[in-house]
Amino acid sequence: MLLKIQYQAVVLSVILTIVVFFLTHIPAGWLPDAANYNDKMIHFAAYFLLAFLYNLSFSAASWKSVLISFAIIIVLAGVGFLDEYTQQFFGREYCMADYYADLKGIVSGTFAAKALKVLYYLTIGKIRLILSN
Repeated sequence: MLLKIQYQAVVLSVILTIVVFFLTHIPAGWLPDAANYNDKMIHFAAYFLLAFLYNLSFSAASWKSVLISFAIIIVLAGVGFLDEYTQQFFGREYCMADYYADLKGIVSGTFAAKALKVLYYLTIGKIRLILSN
């Protein structure tokens, strides 16, 4: 099978996307004092998790896997930009530094998911080799 969709990861990804978009559009007056948390780290972590889950959602042949990951990066970069841009209509600020944190999270999450998949397949391959002997 060339493409297998992991439905649990897809559902979690979509739910997290909705939650992130909702939380980033809460009016600034409703948020806790900015001194109490690192805004850029939260952006990084949210988009890291989004990219990680979306990349785990698809299992494909190696060349398709790269294309899928590239598409995920492009789509999430667009979502991140839209997210940042539309915040200005909800009493928040449009901040390029937040968007850069989103992009770093997207790329890091993609590489982390790819690394996990490689480790998984290498481990499963070794276990199968041991069991077959």
